[in-house]
Formats: sequence, structure tokens, C-alpha cells
Amino acid sequence: MKKMLTSIIVLIAAFIYYNFLDSLPSAIITITQYAPYVIFSFGMIMAIQFNRSRIFFILLTLFIAKIAINPIWVNDSVFTYICFFTSINVLVFSILKERGYLTVWGLIRFFFIFIQASFLIWLYFRGYSETVTKLNADLFPWNMLSPIPDYGILLFLFVLAILILRGYLYKSFLEPFLVGVMVSSFISLNFYNNNLLSSVFFSCGGIILITAIIKLTYNMSYLDELTGLPARRALREDMLKLSGNYVIAMLDIDFFKKFNDKHGHDIGDEVLKMVAATIKEVNGRGKAYRYGGEEFTILFPNKDLTEAIPFLEEVRERVAKRGFIVRSKNRPRKKPEKIVKNKITTKKLHVTISIGGAEKTKELRTPQEVLKMADKALYRAKKKGRNCVSK
Repeated sequence: MKKMLTSIIVLIAAFIYYNFLDSLPSAIITITQYAPYVIFSFGMIMAIQFNRSRIFFILLTLFIAKIAINPIWVNDSVFTYICFFTSINVLVFSILKERGYLTVWGLIRFFFIFIQASFLIWLYFRGYSETVTKLNADLFPWNMLSPIPDYGILLFLFVLAILILRGYLYKSFLEPFLVGVMVSSFISLNFYNNNLLSSVFFSCGGIILITAIIKLTYNMSYLDELTGLPARRALREDMLKLSGNYVIAMLDIDFFKKFNDKHGHDIGDEVLKMVAATIKEVNGRGKAYRYGGEEFTILFPNKDLTEAIPFLEEVRERVAKRGFIVRSKNRPRKKPEKIVKNKITTKKLHVTISIGGAEKTKELRTPQEVLKMADKALYRAKKKGRNCVSK
């Protein structure tokens, strides 16, 4: 639900904006009618700049759809085609990986759009297509009270379900935004005869995708890709905001290099993610960061070291108790009909962490000085035998 919040807010804002649009000056109404083209163009430029080809092609799809359903020239066949064109393209480009623009895969996608647009132009001038007309056939025994064909509504619901399922199963970043795009597109197509309402909600879809680009760029800059924790850049900026009493703790996975050499980097990465997930749940209003390698940092604003130590001990104990299961390389992909009990296919490993903490004092006035002292305390924790907290 959290990931859907942006789309929900933008959709609600679009409803409110449309309801107050009649009271606004005519110039604002005119701008609103042409806003989708500006928003889509701006979004595509941003997508190119930040190498977000999937978002670029979805924005291009919305751009073409908005042009095609203009009440001045749209006909029934064109409208029916656009209902399927929009849903199919959102689904296709959401599944495909980022492959650039001038690569072979990028050119194939441009060709895919070109073929669709060419068919759309042919359909406009011919005004009829037997295949498209068949898609207008009634599917439900009741009237759906929508100009969108029954098969188009079914396709919309199917794509919506796929996006929600992918977002849930794969924890994908983009899918929650695309759910909002699908809803806004569905509203726009339902009211395509109302050019103003259609423009508001097409603009809504574009704004949602631009927001996705901004958030993706922020995540690349401030979040660690492997663990999902805030990265060192975020730590530096948050350290500048510290004032009053605060505690900085440095954490290190014990013997991580030996662990990596023995079990391999893939298993090592899984251990880093496990430790990150554990320290992320730190209590005491602490905030965890990945400092680099196997090192992590926790900030405790408005606390002294005596208050923070119990929370650090709690984190250390949770990591030590939380086992990590390594599956055998020979483990079959499918469950065998007969299970051999004496055959070991998994083993449980445990890792520990050492922690060093320091607080702001008269001698340690800046966060950088406190961080250095926390690093020295971490070194002392290792000298003491590891799997402990030192101050």
C-alpha cells in the first residue's frame, strides 16, 4: 500500500483539480487541454536523460493514445484499437528489461511502436477493420456503461492484476506506479468525449511516471542497491542535520572475508542482505545505513551512549541468533516423489557482528569526529574477541 501512495495522491489531486476547473480562468482550461503533450514530452526527455527506456516507451504509448482519441477525428475503430494498444503496451514494456534506445533491443521496441502507429493511421483513413470490429463484440450479459469494449475492460483488469501480482511477488519498484497509470488511462478512455476530463487524467498518468523517474533516480543516488539501506551519501547528508545529543555506531560483520572466500560472493551478498534487514529494524529511533563493504552505521538522534547501548546489544543478539540457510548445489529444482531423509541438502550458518559506538561530547563536537571515534570503538570490539559492543 505504501508504494501505491504516490499514485493514489496524484489521482485524488486530479479529481479535485477537475472539480474546481470550471471556476478557473479560461487560459488555465486551455493549458489543461494541451498539458498532456507537454507532460509526456518532458517525461520522455527525463527518461532518456536517466536511461529509463521502459518509462520512455510507456510515455510514448500514452502520447500516441492521447492524439488518437481526440474527439475531432477519432472513430469507433480507432478508439477500440487504442483501448487495446494502451493496455498491451503498458504490460509489455513493464515486463521487458532496460535495454537502452539505440541498441538492437531498443530499435526493436521503436519498430514495435512504429508498426502499431502505422496500423493506427491505416485504420483512421480506412475507418474500418473486421478484426477490430470483432473486438467490439459483447462479452458480458449486462451493459457495462462504458464506451470501452467488453474485451477491452477484461484486458484492462487482466493487466491490472498482473501489475499488482508482479509488484507483490517481485517487490518491483515500477509496477505500483504503473497501476496508477492504468487507472488514469482507463478513466481517460472512458470519458474520451470529454476532452477536458480526458486531458486531466492523461496528464495524471504522465505525472505519475515522471514521479517514478525522480524516485528511481533518488534511489540510485541515496540507497544501496544490494541491501536497500540508505547509502553513504544519505549518511553524510543526515549527519549534517544532527544537533544536540546523538550517537553514531559502526557495525562490522565478523570474519566476512573468510566467509566470502569459503562460501562464495553470492552467499556473501545474501548474508549482507540478511544483516541489513536485521539492523534496519533497530529500535530506539535509530536509522541504519550501509557504510560500505561489510560495514554498516546506525544514527541515534537525541540520545546518549548509555541510552543507545541496549538497542545496539539487541541488534547484535538478533544477528547472532538469526541463522542463514545455504541450500546444497545438488538440491533438485523439483520436489522428488521419494524424500531421502539422510541426505543433507541444506545447512544453517550463523554470522556475528561487532559494534562500536560513540556520542557527541565537548571533545567530539562534529559528527565526523564522533564517527571516527565510533570506528575506533569498533576496532576495540574486534580486539576484545568480536560479537560484542564497545564504546
